[in-house]
Amino acid sequence: MCGIVGYSGKSNLEYKVRSMVDVITHRGPDDEGLFTDETNALALSFRRLAIQDLSPAGHQPMTSLSGRYTVIFNGEIYNFEDLRKDLEQDYKGHSDTEVILTALDAWGLERTLARISGMFAIALYDRKEDLLHLVRDHMGKKPLYYGHGKDGFYFASEMKSILAALPEKPCLNRDVAALYFQWRYVPDPHCIFEGFHKLSPGHILTLPLDKPEKLEIKPFWSLRDIAAKEPTFEGSKEDALNRLEEILSAATARRMIADVPLGAFLSSGIDSALIVAMMQQSKKTQTFTIAFEDKKYNEAEHARAIAAHLGTDHTEMMLTAKEALETVPALPAMFDEPFGDPSAIPTYHVCRLAKHKMTVALSGDGGDESFGGYSWYKRAAKINALPLSHLAGCVLGALPLSPQVRKMASVMAARDDKTQYRALHSYWQIASLLNYEPKFLSTPLDNMQGGLMGYDSVMFLPGDVLTKVDRVSMANSLEVRAPLLDREVVEFAWSLPPEMRVGKSLLKELLYRHVPRELIDRPKQGFSIPHQAWLRGSLREWVESILEQPHDLLDMPTVRKIWHAHVSGKADYGHLLWTITQFQSWYAHMYGNNVQEARDAA
Repeated sequence: MCGIVGYSGKSNLEYKVRSMVDVITHRGPDDEGLFTDETNALALSFRRLAIQDLSPAGHQPMTSLSGRYTVIFNGEIYNFEDLRKDLEQDYKGHSDTEVILTALDAWGLERTLARISGMFAIALYDRKEDLLHLVRDHMGKKPLYYGHGKDGFYFASEMKSILAALPEKPCLNRDVAALYFQWRYVPDPHCIFEGFHKLSPGHILTLPLDKPEKLEIKPFWSLRDIAAKEPTFEGSKEDALNRLEEILSAATARRMIADVPLGAFLSSGIDSALIVAMMQQSKKTQTFTIAFEDKKYNEAEHARAIAAHLGTDHTEMMLTAKEALETVPALPAMFDEPFGDPSAIPTYHVCRLAKHKMTVALSGDGGDESFGGYSWYKRAAKINALPLSHLAGCVLGALPLSPQVRKMASVMAARDDKTQYRALHSYWQIASLLNYEPKFLSTPLDNMQGGLMGYDSVMFLPGDVLTKVDRVSMANSLEVRAPLLDREVVEFAWSLPPEMRVGKSLLKELLYRHVPRELIDRPKQGFSIPHQAWLRGSLREWVESILEQPHDLLDMPTVRKIWHAHVSGKADYGHLLWTITQFQSWYAHMYGNNVQEARDAA
């Protein structure tokens, strides 16, 4: 796990990339590397969090034996040992980076990408063709921003690197801001700053260094295509269980290869418990859980019981409201774009806890999207069984309505999966809060197949879940690996008939082979905080100061009416207000409180 940055342009190359890489030391505190090619006006730099091959043989940027390719690489290739065996070469070390370069010399870029399995953001300089390739992994585990500034082309693991090197701060993209208010995160491939984007998962960006305006982007793997196919698995449920255990056990074992201490996050849920059970088959595992004072959000007792049954070396920490609240002001700088998921706070603290004892942690991320674990799948199925769409339309036309009732009515009135997904996940009432008419509220839902799970996998997973985990883990210099996001596991899940996926039935049955049912069978809690109550209580003064900040993006009188309804207890606008306050906090962090500067930037 590392940080990568690059610049191609006419300004001082080394100065540019050093200013970029210096602000992401947290992503790689162990080493730094620099490469420049004055002829092609290209500079690459790298911060290293040493995981595999801690020796200087793992240093980056690294050049292939042929001299054709130079690479900087953030992430891990989990099947690098298998690839090493297929490639005949004497290696200087045992890093996956060296194996990637050997594969590139032997097979070229596209054939190499077809064979590697892992999480990665790769920048590859091809001297022979004078090309820069940027590549992002299949599921979007590792981030990669890019764009053209006035003085050249920039890319980086985090947007803060690009902001540090630009001659002037880019303008706010107001249409993308509207997307943020709709979803509470900025979906790929959009970026909140004008002129910049995130490379979509499973895509290659190719930049001719002599003609940067000819930039091209194409997919090398597509979950959309996989989701659009009919299920192909024809075996029994027992056959599916055996196959899932085989591939998940192998995926977990590959993610336990490291030259540093390694453990796992453990909640009381199915996904993390299953990953820990897989890990325990190889060796005794260190596990980590966050406890909460509020019993409604506290899973620690159940996690403790699972850890005891599996025999892990378990560590538990009570996260007080005071500690959690102290994290709120740090979120804008951590994420660079506005991010409205309150579970970022406990996730940050479980990463901080784990970092005291290790450098790598395994997580259960990905199980809900591929195996149908979210509660809204069942909720949507129940609603779809009711002949109430006409009534829902009538309800939507009535006023006043609580936000919960209006959302439910929107879901009931939805005509297809795409419309229903928007109704389930987006904050429709935010449209009335905007002071302008956005040019688009389009999303990657367009031309998508696969139902709600497909939409979550291409939108919510990379845009919210994986963004959250990457930023808060890297803020603690901790690498997080997710076996359930292994490409083979994901492709297998999508090959199954729906009845084997919805409700995580297959994952549950597999977990029952390792953990008694009575330790698992309980309602899903999720991993969050009582932010609704905090907004009315401990954070009230902060919220009121935030809502006093003037700018012309939102209709602030309407926002304040919503705030007063929430703080008085007349309605629960907790999620919406958290989304608004996180934007306001980010906006102040990025552009300050000067009204004229804010308007100029917009």
